[in-house]
Amino acid sequence: MATMKDSFSLLSARVFSQLSRLDLNLDVKSLLLIHLPLLLFTIVAGKIIYLRHFHPLSRFPGPFLGSITNFYQLYIITTGRLEQYEAAWHAKYGPLVRIRPNVLSSSDPRHGPYIYHKNADKTSFQDLPSFGLEESVGSQKSHKVHAYLKKRVAPAFRLEVVKRSENMVDDQILKLLKEWDRRYLKESKDGLLDCAPWTQYLAYDVISEIAFGESKGFLKKGGDVEGLITELLKAIKAGMILSAVADLFLTIYNEPLGIGRWLLKPGVDPKSGLGKIVTFAQNQITTRRNRIAEGKPVRNDVVNHIMSLQNPDGTLVPDSYIRAELTLVTFAGSDTTAANIRHIIISVLSNPSVKAKLIAEIDGNYEAGRLSGMVGTYDDLNANSPYLYAVLKESRRIRAPIPILLPRQVNAPGLHLPVGHGSEQTTVFIPPGVDIGQNSMVTTRDKHYYGPDADEFKPERWLETEVGKAQAEKLERADMTFGAGARVCLGRNIAWMELIKSVSALFRYFDIERVEPPAGGKPYKCENFSLWYEDGIWIRIRRRDVREWNMVDAAVV
Repeated sequence: MATMKDSFSLLSARVFSQLSRLDLNLDVKSLLLIHLPLLLFTIVAGKIIYLRHFHPLSRFPGPFLGSITNFYQLYIITTGRLEQYEAAWHAKYGPLVRIRPNVLSSSDPRHGPYIYHKNADKTSFQDLPSFGLEESVGSQKSHKVHAYLKKRVAPAFRLEVVKRSENMVDDQILKLLKEWDRRYLKESKDGLLDCAPWTQYLAYDVISEIAFGESKGFLKKGGDVEGLITELLKAIKAGMILSAVADLFLTIYNEPLGIGRWLLKPGVDPKSGLGKIVTFAQNQITTRRNRIAEGKPVRNDVVNHIMSLQNPDGTLVPDSYIRAELTLVTFAGSDTTAANIRHIIISVLSNPSVKAKLIAEIDGNYEAGRLSGMVGTYDDLNANSPYLYAVLKESRRIRAPIPILLPRQVNAPGLHLPVGHGSEQTTVFIPPGVDIGQNSMVTTRDKHYYGPDADEFKPERWLETEVGKAQAEKLERADMTFGAGARVCLGRNIAWMELIKSVSALFRYFDIERVEPPAGGKPYKCENFSLWYEDGIWIRIRRRDVREWNMVDAAVV
């Protein structure tokens, strides 16, 4: 290593010695054509040599292009198959892979507590301008600031608070049941539909009802309202692409002349992209303030809690902060849950034995009186549905709702991570100043944790009665599909309530089968842009002969 470093230093000295001897009488054209390319080549070559041989991560294996430029990651992102590339890299190189010049990816579930400890900071991506949004709890780089904001806002997402909104979740699920029945059984009569967009309509109506006190009517319309879903997905996709070259944008933004700050001046267009979501959030804040001013009753919901937060000096937090938190709720609580529901449907329909066991458990609970009403209560479902619970957990394992690496900065004095197993276990030192993270789409395929059948959809692996208490608890500890450490998803209770209630209702009321797309129908497509973008999940539904349909038919929602 020392010899290589000395050689590089000697090469650099010789090149710059030659540059110092340039004939200054040469015309500008000659300088540009001959010597400028030489200078640029020297700079690029020197950078590559440093990254490959002298960078703190140079000893870790990984794809060559990933070790020398972030633009390789940008290319991988644009393919929509990021998780497949990362899985292939780990299969080739092992549990620790250098995927970018300053970023390590870990595939070992044991590393989670080391990486996502309570004092871990997020990466330079969080330093980018917030584009008109004051920073929310989810966008904080500093673990200290995050802890402060989380302490303020977390009570709004406690289970007992979320359960106050359970009837709102029920109403949206009933709307879904009635719309499917009306559109595809009573009107078209063939029961054929693409369920992919409907999962989004349900998730967006649920989260807007809970967070803002008003559903936007996606289910009633059977389509996107005001282009909100389309625009939100555009914003998420753009943010994912930006994350690959965040350091470049930061360099431009922070250049000393101020030109970069002018070019990248934060701001949002209220008619498109993220701006539409921000405008929607502001409208809900204004409506709520007007109701309070008029002395009208308001719900004790997420909006009310966030609007009542105070700054350290006792003043109420500004609308800009409220907008940021509500926008985060919309981001985090909609498409992730929709993707979960879609994959549960696909997985259950692709495994006849799983489908039979799931329906038997749901029906048995209703027949025994353990579930009642049109949609089972959250408490009753949790207490009496171990197989449904296992199906939900296994679906989130196989298809993580956030299928990207979640990086953290390595702080001093660095990390010592275990590698290998049994008598071959050793530790590897990760130096401070680099970034490291895990992608749940990779870690949840670890065969040491999940067994040789880790790639299979097998709900039984989560049941204590099947694998024993110790193994079931081991899997629970390794589960980071809702995030990990101090930054675990605040909205997980909302998501779990929506999942357990909607899935049980769909398989109670409908007999569902997966079918091929009809003529002219969208074929199945699935892409990963930090969220799952899916189309073409065609199913055929039939009404099941269950007594609860009498109540659903009579219900007004």
